[in-house]
Amino acid sequence: MIGASHLSLLLWASATAFALTLLTTPLVRAAAVRMGWLDRPETDVKTHTVPVPALGGVAVWAGFAGALVATRFLTTFPTGTLYRLRGILAGAALVFVLGVIDDLKKPHGLGWKTKMAFQVLAALTLVHFGIKIRFITPDYLGTALTVLWVVGITNAFNIIDIMDGLSASQAAIAAVGFLMISLPSEELYVNFASAALAGAAAGFIPWNMSGRYKIFMGDSGSMTLGFVLAAVSLGTRYSDVNALGVFAPLLILLVPIYDTFFVMFLRMRKGQSPF
Repeated sequence: MIGASHLSLLLWASATAFALTLLTTPLVRAAAVRMGWLDRPETDVKTHTVPVPALGGVAVWAGFAGALVATRFLTTFPTGTLYRLRGILAGAALVFVLGVIDDLKKPHGLGWKTKMAFQVLAALTLVHFGIKIRFITPDYLGTALTVLWVVGITNAFNIIDIMDGLSASQAAIAAVGFLMISLPSEELYVNFASAALAGAAAGFIPWNMSGRYKIFMGDSGSMTLGFVLAAVSLGTRYSDVNALGVFAPLLILLVPIYDTFFVMFLRMRKGQSPF
């Protein structure tokens, strides 16, 4: 059973991530303005009319990673939990750096092949740390589907980042969903990663919705959110009570999954590449 001390640590991790992101975002925004790191409305898909500071994902990463590192000094994680948290942080760091580079190369950014190659590498990092689909055999098929799932969800949150607060709010809600599902099974790395991500995503929303002090999270934020959610979704025993529980991740992440397929369909109907 989950004890009160465990719940208090989860709340502390979430609150720390929220505070770190909330307080770091205006600093990142000031740096972005000073350095000219702005998202300019230079393409048809842009809906804003004036340049807006980007790279808010730096603050999201600071909140998420900072909370997990800080929590590490307050509790002694079991060896397996700490090992898998390191795997999530390693893979997420790769995706985060990829997103930062992509944001700095806007309006065109990196090519989809380059981005997908590094996303596959990040997904394989999870596999290396034992975070993968296990109920499918043979093992290589489970690994292939793990990579497909992680890359797909990573890009899904990038695709829905088209409206103020949408990607961050969906990430926060999904993270809370995975936290609640993982509590009974005491999958500690899922518990703490979900709690930290929920706090970090929530801490960014006020600044993303702000009029005067608005900032976009950019690919560095949206892809990191998607990657971490894909990772934590692989770590819970959904079917312990009911075999249909295996579909829970699809329901929790239904909005970004639906939007991804819908956007791909619209692009193909126009004769464009779905990527």
